[in-house]
Formats: sequence, structure tokens, C-alpha cells
Amino acid sequence: MYAEKWNARITDLRKQVEELFEKKYAQAIKAKGPVSIPYPLFQSHVEDLYVEGLPEGIPFRRPSTYGIPRLERILLAKERIRFVIKKPELLTLTSPEVIQPRSNTPVKEDWNIRITKLRKQVEEIFNTKFAQALGLSEAVKVPYPVFESNPEYLYVEGLPEGIPFRSPTWFGIPRLERIVRGSSKIKFVVKK
Repeated sequence: MYAEKWNARITDLRKQVEELFEKKYAQAIKAKGPVSIPYPLFQSHVEDLYVEGLPEGIPFRRPSTYGIPRLERILLAKERIRFVIKKPELLTLTSPEVIQPRSNTPVKEDWNIRITKLRKQVEEIFNTKFAQALGLSEAVKVPYPVFESNPEYLYVEGLPEGIPFRSPTWFGIPRLERIVRGSSKIKFVVKK
């Protein structure tokens, strides 16, 4: 039940943020009605295409990558958000060159390799700590939805400050690194 409500809420918030971004982007390029955003262009041309007014600590990306707290903060700041297009000509080019400039490709690949490795590391930490809480020596896959719907019986102590417990796929590199660094303090609590 809780998981269903959470899913409906996050889906609705993501839709609202997507619509907000599309509306603001349309204003920036003087288009009528919402316009689909070329996210890869914004990621590969950060000097010439960017977004101002996002709440502090929230980078501009696809709404599907944000969790509920960030989505809510973005919606609260909607009046301040605006797209800055310094080189409109970038938006009219659709060659693969523009979408993935050669100079940025290795950086993007490094980032993907790095985040995948960190997520795997955090997943292993969580699985091992969960097994310890159950009194087992072999790692056990963490049933995240069960933790979300039973916070009074299943919870995690010792996570770095400001980091909620959820599947590692939710976290970006900075949070994953903080979890790995603080892994010795992390403890799973299973009351039932």
C-alpha cells in the first residue's frame, strides 16, 4: 500500500517537474507550448546551455533521476527557474557530434563506469550488513520495498547525515562515496 502511494506520488511529481521544465524551456527558445528538452545537449554544453534558479545542490537533469524531496524543492522554486540559451545554434544541430562531442565522450564513459562501480559497492555493503542483522554469514539481497513499508521494524542506522536509506540506484556519485567512506558505522536493524 505504502509503496503504491509512493509510486503514484513520485510519478505525479516527476510529471509536474517535466511539464515545468518544458514550459520554461519553451519560454527560453520563444516557442509556443511546451517543448521536449534535449537533455544530452545541456549535459555536453554546460557553458552555453544551462538552467538558473534551481534550489541549491540540485543539478539540472531529467526529472526521472530525482527523488521526492528534490522534486518538491524544484516545484517550490518554480518561479525562479529559467533556461539560459547562450548559443541557440546548438539547438538546431542534430548531428551526433553535437549530442555527444568527442571531447566529452570519455568523461561520460568514466562517469558511467564510476557510478556503476560505486552503486555495486554500496549494494554489496547493504547486502552484507542486512545479512549480519539477520545473523547470516552470506550476503542477502535487501528487499527495499519491505523496508519502505515497515520503517518501525526495519531500518538502517549510521548512514551519513542527510542520506536516507534507499536502493543505491537512487544515489549520485557524492552520496555513494559518502556511504562507502562511512560504511563501518552502518547497521541494519531488524525487529521482526
